[in-house]
Amino acid sequence: MTSAISLLEPSVAWMIERRNLSRGLSAIIMGTIIWALGLFTVLSGNALSDFTFWKGTLFDNFDHLASNILLPTSGFLFTVFAGWFMSKKSSSDELDVNHKFQYKFWRFLARYVAPIAVLIIFLNAIGIYSSEILSIEDHLVTASLTINILGFKSTITTLNKLYRPTKIEMSLQEGPFKSFKGTWLFEEITLNKTKVSYIMEYQIANPITDIMVKQKLASFIDQFVGEFVKKFKTEMIN
Repeated sequence: MTSAISLLEPSVAWMIERRNLSRGLSAIIMGTIIWALGLFTVLSGNALSDFTFWKGTLFDNFDHLASNILLPTSGFLFTVFAGWFMSKKSSSDELDVNHKFQYKFWRFLARYVAPIAVLIIFLNAIGIYSSEILSIEDHLVTASLTINILGFKSTITTLNKLYRPTKIEMSLQEGPFKSFKGTWLFEEITLNKTKVSYIMEYQIANPITDIMVKQKLASFIDQFVGEFVKKFKTEMIN
C-alpha cells in the first residue's frame, strides 16, 4: 500500500500543478484511472484471456511495457539528467558526499558507465540481443545467442557438456567463430563452498561481431549455467 501511494504521487502532483485541482480530487481521478487499467490485467486471466496481441494477454503486455521499456527508459533518462544536466552543487548537496573523490567517482559512473549499462539492458529488452536455451537432455545443454543490429544478424549455438561434478565443456555448433573452446571448472572447498572458474579461448573472423559478442557473452553464459542449476535442483528434489 505504501509503495502504491508513492507511485501515485507524481501523477497527483502533476494534476495539482497543471490542472489546479485539489489533492483529494487529483488522487481520486488518478487512482480511478490506474484502477481501471489494472482491472484489464485481472480480466486477462479469465474473461479476456483469449484477447492476445504482441507479447500475449493484456497482463503480458502491461508487464513487458513496464518492466522492459518504461523502467530502463526512465533509468536511462534519470542517469543522463543527474550526470549531465544537474549542477555539481545540486547533485553534491543531494548526495551529501563529504569526500571529493567519492563525488567524482559517482559523477563518472553517472555520466559514462550507468547510461551505457542501462542502454544495453534496454536493447536486450526490445530484441536487439536475445538468448535461448534450445534443449536440456541428461548432461547436455544446447543454447543459442542471437544478435540483431540494423539488419546485421548473427546466431551462435553451443553444446555444453556436463562432467559431474568437476567441469562443463562448451563446444561450437554454429556461429561466426574461427575457433571456440570453453570450460567451467568446479573445485570443492568445503561441503557448502565451491570455487568456480572459467577458461575460454575463441577467435572471430568479423571484428564487428567480435565487439557485439563480447558485450553479451557473460550474460549468455550465466543463463545456461542457471538452467543447469535449475535442472540439478529439480533432480535432487525428485
